[in-house]
Amino acid sequence: MFDTLLFDLDGTLLPIDQETFTKAYFAELAQKVAPLGYEKEPFLDAVWQGTIAMAGGNGKETNRERFWDSFARSLGRDARALEPTLLSFYTQEFDRIGALVPAGYSVRDKLDALHASGYTLALATSPFFPEAATQTRLSWVGADCRDFAYITSYENSHFPKPRREYFQEIFAALHKRPEACLMVGNHASEDIVPAKLGAGVFLLTDHLENPGLTDLSAFPHGGWADLFSFLAADRGE
Repeated sequence: MFDTLLFDLDGTLLPIDQETFTKAYFAELAQKVAPLGYEKEPFLDAVWQGTIAMAGGNGKETNRERFWDSFARSLGRDARALEPTLLSFYTQEFDRIGALVPAGYSVRDKLDALHASGYTLALATSPFFPEAATQTRLSWVGADCRDFAYITSYENSHFPKPRREYFQEIFAALHKRPEACLMVGNHASEDIVPAKLGAGVFLLTDHLENPGLTDLSAFPHGGWADLFSFLAADRGE
């Protein structure tokens, strides 16, 4: 029986189209640093290079360390001084992007119901953002970092999602066996990786991403109501 649920964020808890989100995110970010003398294209290229560096994580440095090392190589070591500015961005201007979430959308009732059923919840979101950014994004759907026993972020992760090591870090941090955990996500390639480690997988299909045309019949899948029915059956109810 599962006692721990690992939730993806984008397309699972947070219903925002990735292309639209990225465009809005970069526009706000470039505007934030423009008064400091950073030109848009070189700055955003440095952010991309930092993201690529995080995606190549080898377990020796946190994603935060890999990002800022790459960022400084692109823009010069003085660019490291931007970290407090970017952290303030994620708690201020970044919040404007929440307007992309459909009005009234919330997962508050769903998380409350899962807590009431005794589940431990973790947020297995791509760890390319600081936790401050994740807190802001969760607020757009009525959630909070305090809803989760563990949240992956660029501060605490050494590998990118969907590497096996990324999920192993989560299991270790939670002191959970994979078999006790169910990964709930919407990406039919990335979010099924925990199954290779012995965990369960449920694919939410409301905003399904299936670039590899994965056969969904191999995994439990459906909408939120189907997820709750699946969990009830797992509990023997």
